[in-house]
Amino acid sequence: MPINLEVIDTFDFHLAPVYALAEDEVHLYSAGGDRKIIRYQKQDGLFIAELFAETTESTFVLHVSEHLLYSGGIDGNLNVFDTQQRLILNRFQCHALGIYAIESNDEFVITGGGDGKIHLWDKKNLGIVRTIWTGSSKIRKFIWDVNKTEMASIDNEGNFRIFETKWWNEIYTTKHVTGWTSGFYHPPKKVWVLGSKSGEIVVYQQNNTKPLLNIQAHLNAIYCLVWEKEKQILVSGSLDKSIKIWDDQTLDLLNREDKLKGVALRSVNAMINWNGHLAIAGDDKKIHLTKICFFK
Repeated sequence: MPINLEVIDTFDFHLAPVYALAEDEVHLYSAGGDRKIIRYQKQDGLFIAELFAETTESTFVLHVSEHLLYSGGIDGNLNVFDTQQRLILNRFQCHALGIYAIESNDEFVITGGGDGKIHLWDKKNLGIVRTIWTGSSKIRKFIWDVNKTEMASIDNEGNFRIFETKWWNEIYTTKHVTGWTSGFYHPPKKVWVLGSKSGEIVVYQQNNTKPLLNIQAHLNAIYCLVWEKEKQILVSGSLDKSIKIWDDQTLDLLNREDKLKGVALRSVNAMINWNGHLAIAGDDKKIHLTKICFFK
């Protein structure tokens, strides 16, 4: 059945490319090269945007846990904001070459940097309790399995590492010929779905280092991969200025988008499901709220 993305709203509050999106139960957050964090919410049927905070650096990653927003960027600072009070609570210099990955579970906030280090921060007092040295390659993303008993770390040199999260021991590592740039865990299939710098989508079964599937999906790096559970599709966004929609069972291509609302795309840097919509951000400095539509 044919499928496409319909733009329902566009925001152009940023003055530079947008690299990061995050969401909580009510709000969407965006950040990028202009050192601004913008917050969005829906009120009386309308989407409202406001300046949430300003940072001292270009921001590459955002993460929300409970009432705290964490941001990391080019200077290697971990910034911690109270989303209710709209105040910055702490700023820690913790990674020498920037922060590109932030995640959390019940115990820890986890940061990954361009220095190849993974820091585990005690969630209560935000002190570093352990550092895992993975090498010198930039860590691009952390990915949880469905129960958060395993966490994947992917990096710029193609290392795909799995850690168990009780003692944080590395279970296994496999290496791809090019670096990784995006990924997610698919709970029903129990597979890791990763996007590469060379435009491949590669699927790994949990506890297996050999790929189940490898397709050349884009002409350049895949910066974002999103699973849409209800519609049973994957959406990928790339440096090649395109968005593609895939069947999540077969990875058959369903549609390719080179334009949104008639405007040509630039590099697609971030996507996230929020409030029943797919939010898309990139080098065009805009946030596009879209809905996925099937048509006859």
